[in-house]
Amino acid sequence: MPIVRLHAVVFASNARSAKVLEKVGFVQEGCLQKAIYKQGDFYNALVYGKVIA
Repeated sequence: MPIVRLHAVVFASNARSAKVLEKVGFVQEGCLQKAIYKQGDFYNALVYGKVIA
């Protein structure tokens, strides 16, 4: 069975990671509010996806 879809999740504040994903063909599919809990704080996460035809 071939791979048909990839996904990635990055911190919303990490613009460089988001730019790299977009450069290789990923599309932002959504934003998860307060999805990551780290060191006592909540952070938003961006969800990216890429469908391989």
